Amino acid sequence: MSARTGEFQRHYERAFAAYRVDPGEPALRAAYELGRRAVGDGLSVLDLAAVHHGALLAALADQRRPSEAERVAAAAGDFFLESLSAFEMVQRGFHEARETALVERRQTAMLRQLSSFLADASLALDLPNALEEMLQLVAEQARELVAADWCLASLVVDDGRVPLVSVASSDAGDGARPDIRPESLVKLASLISGHADTARLTAAELAADPTSSALAQLVGATGPIRGRLSARLTALDGRELGSIQLFGKHGGDFTEVDEAILLHLAETASAAVERSRLHELGRRITTATLPAALPEFHALELAVRSIGDTPPRIWYDVVALRDGCAGIAVGEVGPHGVAATLAAGHARTALRACAPCTDTPEDVVAAVSAAVRDHEPELSSSMLYAIVDASRRQARIARAGHPPPLLLAEGEVESAHEALVQLDAGATLVVHAGIAPDAARALVEHGGTEPAAICGVVASERAADGAVVIAVRCRQ
Repeated sequence: MSARTGEFQRHYERAFAAYRVDPGEPALRAAYELGRRAVGDGLSVLDLAAVHHGALLAALADQRRPSEAERVAAAAGDFFLESLSAFEMVQRGFHEARETALVERRQTAMLRQLSSFLADASLALDLPNALEEMLQLVAEQARELVAADWCLASLVVDDGRVPLVSVASSDAGDGARPDIRPESLVKLASLISGHADTARLTAAELAADPTSSALAQLVGATGPIRGRLSARLTALDGRELGSIQLFGKHGGDFTEVDEAILLHLAETASAAVERSRLHELGRRITTATLPAALPEFHALELAVRSIGDTPPRIWYDVVALRDGCAGIAVGEVGPHGVAATLAAGHARTALRACAPCTDTPEDVVAAVSAAVRDHEPELSSSMLYAIVDASRRQARIARAGHPPPLLLAEGEVESAHEALVQLDAGATLVVHAGIAPDAARALVEHGGTEPAAICGVVASERAADGAVVIAVRCRQ
């Protein structure tokens, strides 16, 4: 690294640090000016990309949580795109920049929108075909952003599994032959010379490889493929997850700017895949730790609903206690992540261990909270525990940072802040997690009086969200 590049690197890192603290227009203006300065310092676009990569690595080194790393990566994308836009504008000259400014702004807007979508937590949900839909979106947007004839994106979710493959082609192209399996295209494309080491191949370089002719026939191309641009999808530990390959550049060969855009898109897509894999791990842990079946009580009517895709950080349980009493617990551990999922499992294990040993709800809450704190000191947690005694028609309640339960009695719904709540004839106690107190109260008001009916109304209104609701009342 030259002295001039080193000085530019230091300015870039300081400006990016300022943007992370206050991501407003003044900080983005600094990115714009750095892009202009790079041209004056004689830096190439690859030099600029290398400086950005160094600044991103330095920023990520200080992040310990996936959520923080995602925010840094998203900010880095916006900051880099602003610098890159200014760099290209100055380098190509004022007149050419005016003609292409609208195109670049559209590319930037599309890439920002796609990056935001891939960083959204909704992709981590266990939705059917979520990865397939994401991969198809990446393929379509990559092809449009770089103005390529067609795109071939592949992703290996599990070792040894047939990869997921998405193909996107322009309106001008005929697309792949219907009798060709997409994974065959991936295998053939991987045989093109230079695939392992070279991201960009010109039309002339590609024409010299006989494999490209066979690939052109399979995708229905009417002539030779006009160049190829590729980027790998990689896991955090360096494992290759798949690739994004673009073929046929409109109006010439693929450029360094095209390569920088595709690399950023590949990094963002890789992060989305990793987040999905972590969420799946958390979901499996949650399935293994949440109760598969709940005890029955002769003197109590009890209904439990786990609504939507319950976040792994929400936990609940119902424990059979002495004299026919029920110990009902709900809790949340935050923020999101595998650590929170594991801590939620520890909370439920601690509940099962200590609940049968004491009749004091406060002791149970203290023991469970201590178990979570000892397991993950940096995590926040909340909990509600109620001992429901049908013989005395009462519930003794203890809370730690959790919203109070709701009491439905004589058609009125009130928040039960007291430590001792009377459950007179027909009164129903409702505990919940993952639902805002005001929203829960409004839903319970329209749920009737039966515990199962109350849970059903809440579930129908909150089907898309993750939450738990437990309703209990004494039998007549």
